[in-house]
Amino acid sequence: MPLETAADYPEHVHRLSPLLTLHGALAHCDMPVETGPTMYLPHSQKYVPGYVAADVPEFVEYFARNHVQLPLATRAGERRPDRAIIALYATLVARSKSGASMTEIANVIAASAEGYPFPTNLDLDQPIGSLNPETQAELVRHALDSRWNTDRFAAEVTAADRRRRAG
Repeated sequence: MPLETAADYPEHVHRLSPLLTLHGALAHCDMPVETGPTMYLPHSQKYVPGYVAADVPEFVEYFARNHVQLPLATRAGERRPDRAIIALYATLVARSKSGASMTEIANVIAASAEGYPFPTNLDLDQPIGSLNPETQAELVRHALDSRWNTDRFAAEVTAADRRRRAG
């Protein structure tokens, strides 16, 4: 997350985050420690400045000295909500055209589309103009803004899912 985005969150969100944050990861393929899986800083979820401190030199140095890495393994049965969002897309288009509020559209997207860009295959699903690949929710918003028809949208969702799953 860019520092500017983290800084935009109200202070109470930063203070509440340590109480809600769970450390975990999903892998799109098995990753022994030798391959360099995600680095974790034990108990960092308790650090109130959180993401805002990510670029502070002292914190970066502390992280470099104290992080750990764990091997990751794939989980069978991981399914993304592709069918749900493809089925809802025509309704989202119709509701957008009939004057539904941006909040209403955003709520449907948040409830039905994947909002986290991982796990993914970063060789095929590269971040472009961001620190992470496009989420499914961002793809839905892009499709609505660009007025894609349902066939193109379904094809793009399917292609994005293939990129994420390719090993």
